[in-house]
Amino acid sequence: MSFITLSAIIPLAAYIICILCNLTFNDGNWQAPGVIFRTFLLVITMICITIFMPVKCYGKLTEKNYGSFYLLIPASTLEKFLSMIILCAVISPLVACSIYFLVDSLLCLVDPTCGDNVFYLISNARKTIMDFVHELDMEDTSYLLNFAHNVSSPWLYLDDIFGASLPFLLGALVFRRSKTAKTILSLIGISIVFSILSAPFIDNFFETTFDNIDIFENDIFTNLPLIDTISDTIVNLLFLAAIYFKLKTLKH
Repeated sequence: MSFITLSAIIPLAAYIICILCNLTFNDGNWQAPGVIFRTFLLVITMICITIFMPVKCYGKLTEKNYGSFYLLIPASTLEKFLSMIILCAVISPLVACSIYFLVDSLLCLVDPTCGDNVFYLISNARKTIMDFVHELDMEDTSYLLNFAHNVSSPWLYLDDIFGASLPFLLGALVFRRSKTAKTILSLIGISIVFSILSAPFIDNFFETTFDNIDIFENDIFTNLPLIDTISDTIVNLLFLAAIYFKLKTLKH
């Protein structure tokens, strides 16, 4: 079964299970799963597709027979590289999200107890957050509004969605067995080492930067989308370079 199929099966299965549970254990009440729960399922679905799709598509390249056949395909390394990236980092998440939104919208159309569909919730997330901040009982919410505006920007997360599959695509090309597990363990190990090495600098930075300063007034938070985009772009470029180099040097 294709992992993309999960984006159609998961919301439908969750709907059926929730309806049956309510009919059985909730005095026969007909109640579909709420939009928050369905949004959580979307996140889980995308995580599964991000983790397993690269290995499913390109995990066999480390096998001698399949890898040798792939190397004989009359295409340049750049063309193969671009096809990998487009499939795993663009097409797969885009198609999976579209299918999930479609199934979820159809369920909401058929059953009013579902409430709003997930796409509506996500597309109106920024407005909801801003309205919530406006309703806070505070003297000055300008900095908080600016921060909320920044963290609710969709551009803050697009590069994360694009780059999420890159480590697992690299792992599919590097490891011969247990590719997903080894990739996750490698990421955990790298994170631990990086945290240990950077901890003193981060502590000193926060002590000197935010001492007696409102955290929301700091330039870091007012320029959060730009800083996040730059850092994510650097990491993504490193992974892209590693994937291209590994593909270029792939031999059997």
